[in-house]
Amino acid sequence: MPRLLLSVVCDDVRVEVGHKHSLMGLFDTFNLVDFTQPLPAFHVFARIAVEDNDPHDVTMELHSHGGDFRLQVPARVQALGRDAATDLNLATVNIGMSGIRVPGPGTYHIVFRVDGEELSGPSFVVRATQPPTLQ
Repeated sequence: MPRLLLSVVCDDVRVEVGHKHSLMGLFDTFNLVDFTQPLPAFHVFARIAVEDNDPHDVTMELHSHGGDFRLQVPARVQALGRDAATDLNLATVNIGMSGIRVPGPGTYHIVFRVDGEELSGPSFVVRATQPPTLQ
């Protein structure tokens, strides 16, 4: 049975030597002036424990709390072997998102579906803001 061990929304993910991941700019809020424009680019990063080292189908779903927005991103992941610290098979999900337009302010949730199991991920808020005034 898969388990979600870590999931965040961030500005960037850097993959370094030895399969080390550096997560840049973790956040939970977007401030938008114009909802006809897309959200700034972001990444959804997750570490998922899976049963084995076989490939696994993953679907990341982003949906609004009110149900008026839903986006699904399919992926395929594979653990790189057992993790020495946890003794679990860990698969990494790193999905870059850009050009995403949301219908309005509100709370948006991320869910992962791994081998038919639903794993709740992080949520973020989108706020409407006023453009800065120039004086």
